[in-house]
Amino acid sequence: MLSRTGSATLSQLCTALCRERQQAEQAEKAMKVTREGELAGIDRPALINGERIPENFERIAATSPDIIFIFDEPSDRIIYCNARIAEVLGWTAEEFESWRMRSEQNFIHPDDRADFTEWLGTALRAQGDEVYQHQHRLRHANGSWRWLRVRVAAFQRGHDGKVTQLIGTATDTTEQSPEYRDWE
Repeated sequence: MLSRTGSATLSQLCTALCRERQQAEQAEKAMKVTREGELAGIDRPALINGERIPENFERIAATSPDIIFIFDEPSDRIIYCNARIAEVLGWTAEEFESWRMRSEQNFIHPDDRADFTEWLGTALRAQGDEVYQHQHRLRHANGSWRWLRVRVAAFQRGHDGKVTQLIGTATDTTEQSPEYRDWE
């Protein structure tokens, strides 16, 4: 499940999430649902669009050295983000999830905004399981800029086959950037 570097690949995470989602759906069907959709005898689980996040996915996300996220196209928001966001960018997952990716781009470096918008649009038009990669700067909570290499792939599609959600990873590459070396 892990690559040579010890991190799970996007493909492996997607496979694990899909398998866990199917198992969770089967288990949920077998359980009796009580008032307001709460499951009898189970603590309220973490949710993505009202669906339980499988426990194994949460464990993978918690141990990944990368930011793991799910972008929802209809709402233009990140609807899931692991806690690594706080270590890399200083924002809580809740803060990061509140931003609109296309209409509120103040968190993206001004020089990177046009390329970011084009890259995101291309990923949302994906016809297959392609992985789209982009490198751009995001604002840290302290006001500095961090270089991130972001990879995304289609996660969910609508009835028409169009991408409605992207799953992705973001790796902090700031220390490898030429600009960072110039600052030292």
